[in-house]
Amino acid sequence: MRPFDEIETADPRHSLAEAWRVVCARRWWFVFPFATATTLAFVASHWLPRQYTARTLFERRNDVVLSSLIGQAWDQAFEAQRRSLTFDLIGPSALAEAVDKTGLADLLIENAIENTTTTAPDPSDPNVARLRSETLARLAERVTVNTVESSPQRDVIEVRVLHQDPRTAARLVVSLRDNYVDRTTQRMTALMNESLDYFTHEAEQTAARVAEMERRLLELEKGCPGVAPDFVQIVAAEVNGLSYERAELRRRLGELAVMLHGAERDLAVAERTAVDLAQSPPPMYDNPRRRALSEEIDRLRRQIEDQKVLHGKTDEHPTVVALYDKMERLREEYARTPDQLPVTDPSMNSLDTVVQSAQQMNASLAAAREQRSLTEARLAAVQARLDEIERQKMGGVERRAEHVALTQQLTQARAELVTWRKQIDPIQRIIEAQNRDRGVRFIAVQEPNAVTRPTSPDARITLLMCLAVGLAGGVLSALAAELLDRSIRTAGQAARSLGVPVIETIDEIVTAAIRRRRAMRRLVVLPAAMLASIALVIGSGLSAYLSIEAPWLHERLRAHVIGMSPADARNGEPAPVESPRLAAAESDRTETSWAESRKH
Repeated sequence: MRPFDEIETADPRHSLAEAWRVVCARRWWFVFPFATATTLAFVASHWLPRQYTARTLFERRNDVVLSSLIGQAWDQAFEAQRRSLTFDLIGPSALAEAVDKTGLADLLIENAIENTTTTAPDPSDPNVARLRSETLARLAERVTVNTVESSPQRDVIEVRVLHQDPRTAARLVVSLRDNYVDRTTQRMTALMNESLDYFTHEAEQTAARVAEMERRLLELEKGCPGVAPDFVQIVAAEVNGLSYERAELRRRLGELAVMLHGAERDLAVAERTAVDLAQSPPPMYDNPRRRALSEEIDRLRRQIEDQKVLHGKTDEHPTVVALYDKMERLREEYARTPDQLPVTDPSMNSLDTVVQSAQQMNASLAAAREQRSLTEARLAAVQARLDEIERQKMGGVERRAEHVALTQQLTQARAELVTWRKQIDPIQRIIEAQNRDRGVRFIAVQEPNAVTRPTSPDARITLLMCLAVGLAGGVLSALAAELLDRSIRTAGQAARSLGVPVIETIDEIVTAAIRRRRAMRRLVVLPAAMLASIALVIGSGLSAYLSIEAPWLHERLRAHVIGMSPADARNGEPAPVESPRLAAAESDRTETSWAESRKH
């Protein structure tokens, strides 16, 4: 045994080494069970039930004449047909009618009964009725209706049928489509005729009610003019405007009062300021020349100190004497210069500024007072008009409730009459267009093609599931082999098994004969078995894939392998469910309306 076999199992390196040892030791316990389970899963996938989808596309388009008529007014019938698309296609009655035309329900019932008894089905048998209902319910669950494209004048409708038999699915999808075309055309005509009768009757009744209410309203307005509808509307608009104007005028008066109070106060302050300025001396300002002379004298004094201290000069030195003379002259000029000068700039004269401001305030105050007078006059006029309107309103209060109720009833009746009359004329024109084959048209976009590839199961998912089953089988087999193996492979296992400390152990002593047998198994038997397993996995997987994605090719290959003739294999096509009743129903089915619409 190697020294690191005694390392504690908590060491990650030991755990990884132990895991790798198990993988290497049990690899064949994984490979062969994996191949076996995968092959069995691939073979079992051949018995998964196949589902085939038949698909057809057809267009429902309004004729140009019908589109023009619908654009003018009435389109309720066509919108109702669009909203009930799914029910009209695969509703209980529609589905039963479509299935009866093809004989599929009877065929499926026969097949169900043949599985349990050999007698022919009796239509009066309750079991037959129950089987028929169950068959229709199962078929309804397998039919899907989608609107591929939709616009106000054109719809492209897709119908899908999912079934175990591709030919049954194709026949059913065609029958559903043709049955929908016939039923829709008949229902459209019947609906428009019924709608025309209903709207005409309602319009006549509403017109009689409108005439009676107009007579009563006219008599009421003659007896009390203040409650006339035009008068009430005009007064209401005027009252709203006057009320808003009154509120604005009151707000403006408040603002003017505040402004006048402030302006009068500011004017009084300005007048007092002007009087004070007129009695006081003229304004003065500091003389800049006197300030400049003072600064120059200070500078000369510092220079004299510097000459004495830094350069050691005395008061008799010429430079110091010159500085003294210059400083003396500046002092004399400083003494002659006044401290302040009178203001000569008119813009700096405060008295003139205050007087001008007071004049402007007087003008603004006069304008504000005039505006206040005008506002008060307008407010009085507005209030007088509002009082007058209120007096006029009070004259019709006693019968206002009656007038309002009658007016509302008349307005509602007139709106109803307009609505009824709006419907009648367009419906008549649409009925005429429909009778002349200028209404809704149905055009085939795509016929159901021959279905060879099943919709479910999916080939990729099936292969992945089979591989997952094989992988699970291999992993479980390897784990079982490791967990059920009681042989001792490390010193630690020996120590735990014996319960005594073990320093080192010796592996199995292999003889020459054992070595030859192991070499033969390792170099010949196991590689051959692995190649055979790989071949089985690939072959079964390819067969499972072709049985889903290319059934015709799978049938040909299977026929070639087992020696079946091509006629028996039917060229790989799925065998349809044949029935005399189904063939008769197919031959007797008429497509007159569909052919006429297809011409357009």
